[in-house]
Amino acid sequence: VLFRSIDPAGRKGIKPSTIKLLDGHKAVVARDWPGAIAAYQAAVDLDAKDAECHYFLGAAYVGKNDFAAGDRELALALELVGARDDVHLRVLYALADLRERQGRLSDAKTLWADYEAFPAGHPRVKSYPASATERARTIDAHIEIARQYDGVKYRIEQRLKEVGAPPPDTMPGKK
Repeated sequence: VLFRSIDPAGRKGIKPSTIKLLDGHKAVVARDWPGAIAAYQAAVDLDAKDAECHYFLGAAYVGKNDFAAGDRELALALELVGARDDVHLRVLYALADLRERQGRLSDAKTLWADYEAFPAGHPRVKSYPASATERARTIDAHIEIARQYDGVKYRIEQRLKEVGAPPPDTMPGKK
């Protein structure tokens, strides 16, 4: 037996939801997203008010590329976080990363700024502010490249209209 005492309140022993979280962690290591989601969902069912359970469930959904469900769980984790600064910071990081994956770059930049600023008011929490700075710089570069490409894309469309040919990726025989 790995755990000698299980205490539902988590005061004198380990909480049952923590055991489910550990099962979920094992599944994540194996890249078993359905297994991880099932284990983390079981943890949420046991302790629905624990932000960490929702955080891990949201992260597993993101790992499975189910961004809508991941977004829902991470938002709920942010609502429930309370005074758990370490969890709050992890949720901010995960949400910023999710916003990038969703292509919501302005929202991602805002969340990265929140992640970078959070430790100033919470000195005991360990963070990596350089990550936020680098991600914001990368987002700015992406936005600038997309802006520059808009002119090129417009010229290509105009040229294709002039010659009367469909775009190259829609021509017959092209894969």
